[in-house]
Amino acid sequence: MSIFNLHSTVLADYSDFVRPFFIAGEDHAREFIDRELAEQARLWQEALLQVSPSCPRAASVDDRAKDRALLEETARIFRNERGEVFRLYQHQVEAFARVCCG
Repeated sequence: MSIFNLHSTVLADYSDFVRPFFIAGEDHAREFIDRELAEQARLWQEALLQVSPSCPRAASVDDRAKDRALLEETARIFRNERGEVFRLYQHQVEAFARVCCG
């Protein structure tokens, strides 16, 4: 099942779940509710897909260990599957600096 089929299935299941909670004694009220649920999708928003800009890489975990902002043991753990050092994003380096400065 693709993610798009999953999305449609979840929305259909949710609509089936909530529909009995909308009680309408008159046909035109029931038609209005059905139209709002089915056509207008009032219970959920349209899917939103955003592409975030990539953040610049800054110091490595080894660099942070040398600065004593990170334990050397922690720096040894943060490696990729090839054993290469993990490089922190700029906002992570800034967070370390703020924590270290109190």
